[in-house]
Amino acid sequence: MKPLLCPFLIFFFLSANIISALEIKSVRILDEKGKDRKEFLINNKFSIIADVQDIERTNPISVVFNIYNSEGKIIFKHTEEPTYINTETKNFSLKNIEIKKICLSTGEYILETIVTQDNKTITSKTDFRVKTEEIEQPKEILKEKQPEIETVEPVGLEYKPETFSVEKSVEEIETEKSKEETQAVSEYILPESTFPVDSFPEISSKTDTELFAIQPEIPSKEDSFSKLKNFLNKSEKMQIEGYKIKEIYNITQKKFAEIISLLEEKKAKILESGLKPTENILSDGAIPIATSLEIKGKPLLLSKGTIRWKNLEKGQFFYSGDLLRTDKNSLIGIIFDEGAELKMNSNTEIVVLSTGSVKLRFGSIWIKSKEFNIQTSVANISSENSELVLALQDKLYVQILKGTSKVENEKGSEFLKEKESLTVTAGDKPSKPEKISKIPKWQNRINFQGEKNIKMVVETSSGQKIKFQILLQRQ
Repeated sequence: MKPLLCPFLIFFFLSANIISALEIKSVRILDEKGKDRKEFLINNKFSIIADVQDIERTNPISVVFNIYNSEGKIIFKHTEEPTYINTETKNFSLKNIEIKKICLSTGEYILETIVTQDNKTITSKTDFRVKTEEIEQPKEILKEKQPEIETVEPVGLEYKPETFSVEKSVEEIETEKSKEETQAVSEYILPESTFPVDSFPEISSKTDTELFAIQPEIPSKEDSFSKLKNFLNKSEKMQIEGYKIKEIYNITQKKFAEIISLLEEKKAKILESGLKPTENILSDGAIPIATSLEIKGKPLLLSKGTIRWKNLEKGQFFYSGDLLRTDKNSLIGIIFDEGAELKMNSNTEIVVLSTGSVKLRFGSIWIKSKEFNIQTSVANISSENSELVLALQDKLYVQILKGTSKVENEKGSEFLKEKESLTVTAGDKPSKPEKISKIPKWQNRINFQGEKNIKMVVETSSGQKIKFQILLQRQ
């Protein structure tokens, strides 16, 4: 018998640890002021908060809130999608529930909380009471209706008359009545026989009853996408520049946020993304600041720190100090890290300086941005919320299609407004602005893709593979 005892004890010990790893710490029912209550008026609203302890923190948890009437029938059911939250204590809640939409009559009700993780399920039951509005009589009327109390001194006994305070007595009576009607949660146990045998349909998420805020607050898809961009850039050497998130498919917003958290915590990895990894990371750790989105012909790139020109490809990353050149048969469309768009015409050369500046060595460029600076050999141009075209040949030509810009050199400066242009000759100050006579059309030959669809496959540490899509839109 002794050989069997040790395995049995080990099994019992492990089972005890598994059970204690998941526990409902508390279930609270709060009034509209956030105070714990057990009694509500039928026209009130209440909120439910459940605190769940999960020591292992490895697998998602699902929570179900059921409300039973006095006959043991389910009158309300809310099922929360399985959620992974990397904290030991997890908080689930429903807020501002209109009682009259759930509890159609006064009486006793039971709130049942069911927590499930893998094949493990634990429950907790909490009772509460719903009553009708009570008409409170003015204290003056109560005083009038209180009978006068006469004190009678019995013969032979020393008797001290008791002093009565009408107002205080009424308040004390109400307080004592409320205490008597309020029952502690732990004292109420719903018999198993009162639970309904038949299944009841869940309340649709489209009904007014289900429009409750879920805690913890779900990050917006924009915030989650921003974290994903940072993760791809730092950990995967990938970039998604010049785009903002439009929609996510095949996954909920909450699950999307959880996946990003798992990636950041190295509890998941990306199997597929359709994105091109960044190549030629510089020895000083510099990261790309721009990307080629569209090319025509065979433009060239002279990377910083190299001496040979090479063919430039679509999706090429650019760093500060890179030189880009087009011949008579090529064009380039570039998007910068902060959203600026730049198009290079044929026979043009520029130097990439930063996420908001370039140097035009010769040729012509088109720029659309919130804020951008262009350096040339004859003048510098700074623009705000503008779209402009520059051409540097024997002199500098500047045309403002939208917004405003400032052109300046050591001789002077001029401000340009929408549909204005000027010229600058080497050694002279900028000319006075004039109305644009003719708008160039070469930039229309380059069309940036308006939307981009990314298909991703992520694998969690438990081996689960999650597939979803992100639809991006140009900023």
